[in-house]
Amino acid sequence: MRTTTRPFVFLGCVELRQTLDVHALDERELMHRLEEVPADSVFFHTFGYFLRHRPFTTAYGNDFARWAALEIGDRALAERLRRSRRCASTS
Repeated sequence: MRTTTRPFVFLGCVELRQTLDVHALDERELMHRLEEVPADSVFFHTFGYFLRHRPFTTAYGNDFARWAALEIGDRALAERLRRSRRCASTS
């Protein structure tokens, strides 16, 4: 399991960004945290990504995929996270 010194930091989806006290240092921890955080945080990091980034400037598609590729260095996981829409149906 690869780890990083820069953890994935979950943010809430409110009118202003709200940092949640939830972090992930590796892939397994990220999957556990996805079950714990509010659905609006998952929405923020998936669909909100397009509001914060220009589509033609990045290949990642969401914050989770970007973190996996750049911080963990796991391109295969990044691709799976990029394609995943499971988070969109989380309630």
